[in-house]
Amino acid sequence: MVKQLTGIENKPTQPLRGLANELYDGNIEALDNAINQFFQLVAANFRPLSDSCTQPPLDHFRSEFFIDRMTVELKLSRVRIHKAPGPDGVPNWNLRDFCTELPGPICAIFNAPISEGFIALRWEESNVIPVPKTKPARSTESDLRPISLARRL
Repeated sequence: MVKQLTGIENKPTQPLRGLANELYDGNIEALDNAINQFFQLVAANFRPLSDSCTQPPLDHFRSEFFIDRMTVELKLSRVRIHKAPGPDGVPNWNLRDFCTELPGPICAIFNAPISEGFIALRWEESNVIPVPKTKPARSTESDLRPISLARRL
């Protein structure tokens, strides 16, 4: 879309339109549902987390699972500001420029689930984009690669 808007490419590209036409008579929503169902099969055998977790004692967990303020501050100070922001939309310069103020809240957010033994449902979600391995894609099972958007510090 950026290439189209900037005039680098004149035609819009929709790599999955052909797959939708071939398998689902052009119904892109049916293709979306099939892709989602296929990608969800990866975690089908995982045991779901219990909503009634009791809080385990802190000494039950080794310290290697917790993140500390200094590590977070160091990582934030090295964020590349010219890279695109992650799915949260927070500009990278915000993370770098406020690297001394953010480690406390970030540590609290990431260490709480470890100490409480409970992970929020929102953290179990991801933003997965199907990227074709071959052109044109002919199958949702073998021709699509799931790419998950995530922020790396």
